[in-house]
Amino acid sequence: MIISGSLANDIDRKKAVLVANPDYFLVRQKRFDKQLRDIRGVHSWLIEHPEIRNVMLMNYLNPNKDIVELLRQGVENLDSAWHYLLSNPNYLSSDALIRTGALIEPGKNKSGFRDVRVSLGMNHVPPNPIKVPQLVGEAFDEVTNSESHDVEKAAMLHLRLAGIQPFIDGNKRTSRLYQDRMLYGSNLPVAFIPVGERSVYLTLLDQGWEGLRDDRLELQEPFVNYIGGKVNTTLDTIIGDINRHLSRVRRR
Repeated sequence: MIISGSLANDIDRKKAVLVANPDYFLVRQKRFDKQLRDIRGVHSWLIEHPEIRNVMLMNYLNPNKDIVELLRQGVENLDSAWHYLLSNPNYLSSDALIRTGALIEPGKNKSGFRDVRVSLGMNHVPPNPIKVPQLVGEAFDEVTNSESHDVEKAAMLHLRLAGIQPFIDGNKRTSRLYQDRMLYGSNLPVAFIPVGERSVYLTLLDQGWEGLRDDRLELQEPFVNYIGGKVNTTLDTIIGDINRHLSRVRRR
């Protein structure tokens, strides 16, 4: 097991308490919908567009209308992709991944998996495009057959897909969405990564890719625990939401 045992136990303990609470799923859904519309989608898009974020920060009092429209469309695309994944019970397939990539970046990914080499500008070199379909299939097979903790499976799928870079653009957004779909299907909250943690997130990704390449679990562990920490924090928040809701009910 890659995920920290104490972290996994903490997540499982909170999940068991919350799943037994009839208010849990409603609160989780409301919290995720708000994150997706108002926060999460914006951050997910800006993580991959640091130059646009810098322009927005420099001109926050008078934002550029074209940039605001780009951001709006990007968040809307993520929303469409998320609802597609939710509606597809066979989302762990190449066809579903291709459709998701096209929804996230319809202009650049409409032809399916990339057929050119790409560079991340980091230590990791994505595989030859000829290998992409095979590697994607292996990633889905591994997570389907894995007996690992649900958070670990979701985080490792995120790590593998982002490392494969199956598309011309939007790969990390796609990978995060797939991770969150797995978490959601396991009755867990999604892992919200704020844009302010972009540098930390990318460093852990790069380290995780090195761990995959060299088969070193100790290099994959920090990324998995980072994602697990996000899930655990949201579980705490949902517990707080439910407690406040129950307190209001008791006062009536």
